[in-house]
Amino acid sequence: MTMEETRKTVKKKSSEKAATVKHDNGTPKDPSVADGSVAQTQISVTAIVALVFSVFGILLIPGIIGLILAGISMRQINKSEGRLLGREIAVSALVLSSVLLIYHLIFLGAITAAAAAASALTGAINGFFESIGGWFN
Repeated sequence: MTMEETRKTVKKKSSEKAATVKHDNGTPKDPSVADGSVAQTQISVTAIVALVFSVFGILLIPGIIGLILAGISMRQINKSEGRLLGREIAVSALVLSSVLLIYHLIFLGAITAAAAAASALTGAINGFFESIGGWFN
């Protein structure tokens, strides 16, 4: 005997409402749709692309693009009335882009401050050596 022959069939209790009818692919059919077409849900491609750009946000420009695309995808998901999924992905992209852009602002600010300090120090050192050089003329 094979395993399939010895298995007993188990009836599952349906947790769905009686008004919904299942299609072959498992998605419930809305009884209010008269023509038989089903509004299928799908994951927002814009949210996925935003997350990919946000991951590469360490390079600054992809982070900005990821932030913009995350905002666009959030707007599309809100307007889709449940047909688009991926709010969590869009929020993740939004948070990741924001964190990396803040990192860039801090990092670029630190570099700018270090460059200004180096410039001031270089000017002070040059002034010091010029004043010492004046002693020997």
